[in-house]
Amino acid sequence: MNPTLFVLHLTLGLIDIEAVKLNDAIPELITASEDQHATFQRGFLGYAYAAAGQRDNAQKILDQLNALSTHEYVSPYAVAQIYIGLGDRDRALEWLQKAYKAHSPWILTVVVSKTFDSLRGDPRFAALVEKLGLHERPSEFRSASSPN
Repeated sequence: MNPTLFVLHLTLGLIDIEAVKLNDAIPELITASEDQHATFQRGFLGYAYAAAGQRDNAQKILDQLNALSTHEYVSPYAVAQIYIGLGDRDRALEWLQKAYKAHSPWILTVVVSKTFDSLRGDPRFAALVEKLGLHERPSEFRSASSPN
């Protein structure tokens, strides 16, 4: 395998996020985000920073993405990820709606990724899942303490 391939580092970072190993995820996501046009990867990095309590770093990435969006495409899903990490449910749901309208393929991860746990139970999130034609995963499958 090519250790410089960004998708390798992105995948490792996402695995670490799901395992709630945010301090392990951050360096992988930094590497995955090195290209200045890696806006999608930066969304996950911003999430990891915010969820790890590094709110200033997350806000910097959010500011970078907002600036880039004036002249290139920035995935609304990436922006939503950062708002989820920052705990801003309203803005996260607003950007997830934009991701839905933009037909982001990553929107389908809302039912399986732990990063969305903070939004579960919100009627707006349930409506989004319903619009996608998906069903919520039973909580025992989302729980880190699950016996399986």
